[in-house]
Amino acid sequence: TDKLYDICKKYKELNIVGLASLREIYPLLEKFDNLYASLEYYPDNNLVEDICRRFGAHRLVFGTRHIHPYDTHSNISANWVSGPTKAMVEYANISDKEKQMIAGGNLKRLLGVLSVPSVKHKSLPKISYHIIESHFHLGNIAGKYKPGTDISSIIKTMDIIGVNKLCINSTSAVNGA
Repeated sequence: TDKLYDICKKYKELNIVGLASLREIYPLLEKFDNLYASLEYYPDNNLVEDICRRFGAHRLVFGTRHIHPYDTHSNISANWVSGPTKAMVEYANISDKEKQMIAGGNLKRLLGVLSVPSVKHKSLPKISYHIIESHFHLGNIAGKYKPGTDISSIIKTMDIIGVNKLCINSTSAVNGA
């Protein structure tokens, strides 16, 4: 993040879309109006709402970390596509206008694009079958900021997307600490 700080400071007229841990990027978003956060690797509960509340929806850009299926040079699975990020925006407790900004309006504005072809998109339905979630961050995690990890936020998210049960395990136990 030192390099990101230096670039934002030196090139204040340049719009920069950055990615760092939340503990690192939040102070930079507070300091630099020319910095925008990318959603490409933040699959955290209530993250979209947290950034919108703290910095405004205009500071968040949709990103997927999509890897081409025939990419043989990456160690990232080709299955890592836009589903989790799209769901985070789609189910976020923010206005439709804010969702449209994040989904493409902000990037269009930053790039100076006047128009793009219209695309019909389907809203994600509430799931009609039972889901048991196997990976969820509950409570504080040492060294990381994770919004929405209190039990009431998690239950609210589960209700919105139709998750019926949740398995909770200790991060320390999983990581062997």
